[in-house]
Amino acid sequence: MKSKLTSLITIVAITALSATAALAGPGILGTSHDIGNYLNGKGSTLHPSETRICAGCHTPHHSLTPDMLAGIPNAPEYTPLWAHAVDLNYYDAYANPVFNARTDGLRADDTLIGPSRLCMSCHDGVIAVDSYYQPATGVAAFTDNKGSVKIGGANDFGGNNIGIGAAGVGTFSMARNHPIGFDFKQFLTDATKTLGEFQTGLPDKKYVNAGTTITVANRLYDTMGDGSTGYMTCATCHDVHNKLTPASEGPGTGTAQFYFTLAPQAGSALCVTCHAQAGTF
Repeated sequence: MKSKLTSLITIVAITALSATAALAGPGILGTSHDIGNYLNGKGSTLHPSETRICAGCHTPHHSLTPDMLAGIPNAPEYTPLWAHAVDLNYYDAYANPVFNARTDGLRADDTLIGPSRLCMSCHDGVIAVDSYYQPATGVAAFTDNKGSVKIGGANDFGGNNIGIGAAGVGTFSMARNHPIGFDFKQFLTDATKTLGEFQTGLPDKKYVNAGTTITVANRLYDTMGDGSTGYMTCATCHDVHNKLTPASEGPGTGTAQFYFTLAPQAGSALCVTCHAQAGTF
């Protein structure tokens, strides 16, 4: 069964219909997702003089395809011209007395379903950012971690690893992070949910104060390709390429909280897009 991220189709459509709305953010140039800016002259053993922006994640030729990882546990199905080493670890899901994503019947078999696994291929604090575009061919080129510069190190713009668990919750864990990997569309219809009240109109609600027509539903991962499922992933909150990120949150604005989010940090707009505890928006 081929997975599909519905937001990709939506982004293409919005770009065609309304370039202004789709290009709210200034792009990744000069940000921490600018691989050239991240690595050039900062001690990388594999790419010490990198000046390219995109190559740390993508390649136009000879990229990873899902069939190359057939038989490898937790192999990703979502690989957009992928060139980077892939995190193939299993991650514990979020759990607390209010909501246990590890046992919830709406969770996916893989906590890092969809694009989340690709995010963790840098943000796990284990795989090096410069583990990409290696001369080896085949699976080894996409699974070997031979780089030197890691998230959580001295050259990462102050960022931290995300998926390293606290003591007692596993080496690879999302236990201390927002739940991902569960079917949010189905969760909204579950009368037993105990996460508090949600805003009305979900999942078709627009992101608050974002200046785009993008909705939460557009950023859910649809495994069926027909809109019947909608798994929450890293991409439900973050725009890795900073094209949908509100311009007020982009680089050069002086904000200290630029996290490539789909709604501004101010007023907790991202949070109140879905959650109603702070009031109705």
